[in-house]
Amino acid sequence: MRLLRRIKKLFFPERCQTCKGIIPFSAAYCLKCEAELCRIPESFCPHCNSRKCACGSANERLRHIASPFLYTGAVKGAIADYKFKRERNYAGFFSDEIFKSIMLSFPDVSFDVVSFVPVSRQTLENRGFNQSELLSRRVAKRLLVPHGELLVKSRVTLRQHYLSGEKRRQNPKGAFALSENADVKNKTVLLLDDIKTTGSTLLACERALLEAGAKDVYCAVIAIPIYGNGGKELDKEQENI
Repeated sequence: MRLLRRIKKLFFPERCQTCKGIIPFSAAYCLKCEAELCRIPESFCPHCNSRKCACGSANERLRHIASPFLYTGAVKGAIADYKFKRERNYAGFFSDEIFKSIMLSFPDVSFDVVSFVPVSRQTLENRGFNQSELLSRRVAKRLLVPHGELLVKSRVTLRQHYLSGEKRRQNPKGAFALSENADVKNKTVLLLDDIKTTGSTLLACERALLEAGAKDVYCAVIAIPIYGNGGKELDKEQENI
C-alpha cells in the first residue's frame, strides 16, 4: 500500500499549501516555506502563552506542555485545513514536528502510553476523523510507545473557538472521563491535541487522568497562540516575533 501511494505521488505530487510548488513525500510545505514557519522562540512560555511568563499569578496551569509552533500565519491556515477540510496529508508533517518538540522538552521522560483529546460523537461524524488521534498514533509509533484511547467525552461542550477566555476555562470542566477498561494507574501519559489556547481542555483531560491514578501527564500540541497583556490573542506581526 505504501509503495502504491509513493507511485501515485510521482504522477500526482502534493503541492505546497503556501506557494503551490511541489513538495516532498508526506510533507505539507516546500523547504522554503517550511523555513518561514513561525516556531516557538526560547523566550516564549508555553504554559501562559506569553513572551513574558505570567505563570506565577496563574491559578491553574498544565504541568508539562510542548509545542513546535506559534498559532499564526501559515501554521494557522494549515491547522484549519487539516481539521475542517480533511487535509490529512498534514498529519505526517505535524506529527514529525511534535515529536521533535517532545524530544527537546522532555528528553529524559519515559512514556508508558500515548493518547489524545477525544471529541464528541457528533463532531467525529461531521468531521470524519479525530485530528488529535491521528497525530497521537503517529507520535506513538515514533516513540515506540503503546497507543491507547484513554478518555471519552462524557458531555457535550460548546466550541471553544467562539468563547471568551473565562468561558473557555469553564466550558470543559468535568467533560472528560476515563474510557471503559482503560488503566492508567502509575503510568506516565503523553496526551496530544491540535491547539492549546487557554489550556482548559487539556487541563480537564489531565485532571481526569490524574484522578484515575496516572503517575504524570505530559501534553503536546501543534501550536500555541500568542497572548499579550490582558490575555488578548495577538498575531505574528502585532507581537513582532
